[in-house]
Amino acid sequence: MMTILGLPRSSNLVVSVTLLVVGTSTWFELDQVRRLEQSAEFVFNRARAYRAAHEDGKARIAFEKYLAIVRTRGDNRLVANALASEGRFASMCNSPDAIQYFDRALALRPDYAHGYEDRAFCFYRQGQYKRALADFSSAIKLDPQIAEPYQYRSAVYLRMGDFDAALADANSAIQIDPQNYWSVAARARVYAKMQKNDLARTDWNNVIALNLDHVPCFYEYRAEFFDSINESALARQDRATAAALQSK
Repeated sequence: MMTILGLPRSSNLVVSVTLLVVGTSTWFELDQVRRLEQSAEFVFNRARAYRAAHEDGKARIAFEKYLAIVRTRGDNRLVANALASEGRFASMCNSPDAIQYFDRALALRPDYAHGYEDRAFCFYRQGQYKRALADFSSAIKLDPQIAEPYQYRSAVYLRMGDFDAALADANSAIQIDPQNYWSVAARARVYAKMQKNDLARTDWNNVIALNLDHVPCFYEYRAEFFDSINESALARQDRATAAALQSK
């Protein structure tokens, strides 16, 4: 689990402390409560709790208080990491704030490859494919040995109808990390769009073989492929497998 300054992402603390403050000082002396309210952990968790509840205004205020605490460390890398982390969480919560946090992180750290990758993924989710393409390309330029930006850029090219570029990026991702089944799945999708069904079938079978964690969605994805080539019996079989895995 990723942490910022060693802090957990759980929002349980904000709930329990809030109950204590709203009630009385029975469990905590008031000065202890005040100190806790000023701590990075409390403010961080409060910001996350507001964001998860889609109270973006309150989340912004709480996060800026947390960021002020981080700035006292005097390290812009920590500040940029905190901003990017908030951008990722905001994106997960479908908050409109996500992009501005990535913008601020990259302003502090223009060499932050993962920051470009994260902002690109956010643009991709919003359907802003050209901006996503530019950011994935920036991430690749800064760190060409990470597989994920190639994999995600392949998906962007596929959306834009550039199958050759999508295939080249999927191959690059697989070359960097041959065991990454997400990259193999990306290439399988490209082959299917190119109507190279034998190659797509081989890749989907390899995805299932590499999927040692038994992630159900890959059976769903292969079922969709089988449907597209009119092999409904195999599609039903994969969907049954996915359902069985989900029930565990």
